[in-house]
Amino acid sequence: MRIAFIEVGNGRRFDVFKEFTIFRLGAPLLATILHERGYKVRVFVEDIGGVDWKWVRSADIICVSTLTSTAPRAYKIVKELRESGISVIMGGVHPTFLPEESLRFCDYVVRGEADETLPMLIDLLESKGKVYPIDIPGVSYMNNLGQTINNPLLPDHFVDLDELPAPDFELIYNQKNIPIYPLSTSRGCPFNCSFCSVVPMFGHKYRFRSVEKTVSDIKGIPPNAKIFFVDDNIGGNKARLRELCRWIGIVGTGRKWSAQVRTDVAKEPGLMAAMKEAGCTTLYVGLESINPSSLIEGNKKQKREDIVNFLEEAERNKINVHGMFVVGFDSDARDEAKKIAKFAREHGSIGTIQIMVLTPLPGTPFYEEMVKEKRIIHKEWKFYNGHRVVFTPKNTSVSRLQTDTLKGMLSFYNLSYLLKGLKRGWRENNWFYALKVWPYAQVALRTNIMEARRYLKDINKQS
Repeated sequence: MRIAFIEVGNGRRFDVFKEFTIFRLGAPLLATILHERGYKVRVFVEDIGGVDWKWVRSADIICVSTLTSTAPRAYKIVKELRESGISVIMGGVHPTFLPEESLRFCDYVVRGEADETLPMLIDLLESKGKVYPIDIPGVSYMNNLGQTINNPLLPDHFVDLDELPAPDFELIYNQKNIPIYPLSTSRGCPFNCSFCSVVPMFGHKYRFRSVEKTVSDIKGIPPNAKIFFVDDNIGGNKARLRELCRWIGIVGTGRKWSAQVRTDVAKEPGLMAAMKEAGCTTLYVGLESINPSSLIEGNKKQKREDIVNFLEEAERNKINVHGMFVVGFDSDARDEAKKIAKFAREHGSIGTIQIMVLTPLPGTPFYEEMVKEKRIIHKEWKFYNGHRVVFTPKNTSVSRLQTDTLKGMLSFYNLSYLLKGLKRGWRENNWFYALKVWPYAQVALRTNIMEARRYLKDINKQS
């Protein structure tokens, strides 16, 4: 059988973070599992190498992964392919939490972790054709009465990460275009931020891939390639992270890598120094807010002083920080984005930021809260991307929150940012921030502002 995997792109021409495009690891990993079982598999990541539609239409089964913001495009693609008679399976965070919606377009939905259930479904389809997968956990389908059947997930069952193969990136179409290679060393999170879908998707329990397996995965990446650890928090077990850094140094991979962490890694003496020595260049951190009340509201379990301590430790170790902030909490002031931009400019370790609009993504506690309070403006999923306001804020208007968020971002990437970047480039012989990030951010953000004005105009017409 020929199986095509498609990771749907966001279709945005200008995006501040397009230069940092990191694709999700699900499709390449699942494709590797099926490839090892003898299936002929190709992976198409739209944002990386495009799609060979001739190959896709010749496939027996197509698996499509989508986020909420890419769901409309995913549905369009799936509908057209399904009408041609090809079996279509959908997965990813959006179909997981809205399987009934997704099944209007596809044949099956695999909810949650698919490492074990997707191969079971593929084997069943190969042997018996289109049937009802009544015994496969976590699979959703429509019965002959048009009713959605959601097979329950196995209780307290989680995939053993050491049983998974290293992802075979050679299966990706036009893989030579990959700018950053993603690797995963853990899943799950013991925290429960109100706006995050990680726990509903992967559970509360931290699960880890062994250090030995992880180092082997790193060795499989092309030489001199950049690596991004897609773990939601690679520092969930600090002793393990320290050991991983030690082994990276011992085997001498020489790779430059970045990762996502929480601010608490700075509380472990010497850990960030060990990360720097092992090749860490940038840390992506969900700082979320500098407003203590908003941090409590979002259930972040983090204080402002934790943020400051982390940024100072990053500066001491010369690790660049990509600060990820969210505005739109009920506790936020009207000029919260402006305050965040000023705070970020005052901390030299923050090289790039994103200030996103709080978004009620399906599957999150915040989504359930907004549905209950009838504060969701619409469900045009393409706008659920963190760039648009899709709910009614408490202390400001939709237009004010929308405008202030984008202007806050723009105020960070100002002329002083360019000058700072030039100074850094001179000191570190790295001109990337000054000569690439600043002008691109200017164009992308100003384009985004114009698009936002059209969006607000349409919202006003609807209301």
